[in-house]
Amino acid sequence: RLVGVAENPSTLSPNEVGELCLEVAGLFRAGGDKARALTTLSQCVLRLEAAASAAVGPDEASTFDHLRINLYLSLGEPDRAKEMLDERVQHLPKSAVAWSRRARVLRHMGLLPEAIRSMEKAVALAPASRRARYEKTLAEMKKPN
Repeated sequence: RLVGVAENPSTLSPNEVGELCLEVAGLFRAGGDKARALTTLSQCVLRLEAAASAAVGPDEASTFDHLRINLYLSLGEPDRAKEMLDERVQHLPKSAVAWSRRARVLRHMGLLPEAIRSMEKAVALAPASRRARYEKTLAEMKKPN
């Protein structure tokens, strides 16, 4: 039933589809069906990309970024996540969330100096409610191995 909903998500929001796809893909992987997991993730990326493209402006489009990042990383395509976030920080240069997400992807890619610079921007722009978490992440990035 869950697979059927994931494959025909007409009543779900794009973000609900993305979350469901990650769950279903995980089940396929756990069951040894890596090909079906990748197909599920790829189809979901297309849906979320379409939703982001249809959004009115970069603020609205950014609501799909978190799941798109997770899907890109699950597909082993961090360059796509980085490209999306490079564009996002260009259009929303004062968004602490966008800079933080970019730092996460860069860190995942092993680009630590660039990740640290992005996280420093996130800390500088962050409202008080997020600043402590961003500062903790930044400190972890700067720790020697």
